[in-house]
Amino acid sequence: PPLKHEIVGGHLSLWNGGLLLYHLVMAGFNCKKACVLRYGYNISVIIEKDSITIPGLSYDNGDIRKLLEFLPPGLNEPFNGDIWRLNW
Repeated sequence: PPLKHEIVGGHLSLWNGGLLLYHLVMAGFNCKKACVLRYGYNISVIIEKDSITIPGLSYDNGDIRKLLEFLPPGLNEPFNGDIWRLNW
């Protein structure tokens, strides 16, 4: 279903392309060459498997800056996570 800010049963998280990229990087995937497409109710991210070592993070302000080398070029801290199409 589409993202909505009303909290209803069975929907425990909200997602967008940027948050999906962030989670993939935090899981150890290099997303520098990621392709992202949002269509209908779907978000797709295609990456080539390239494992990374996460640098020391504070889990606060400044962490995105430390992870920029693993995110697609053009993203900064902060960045708009509502990505409809990127490198697709």
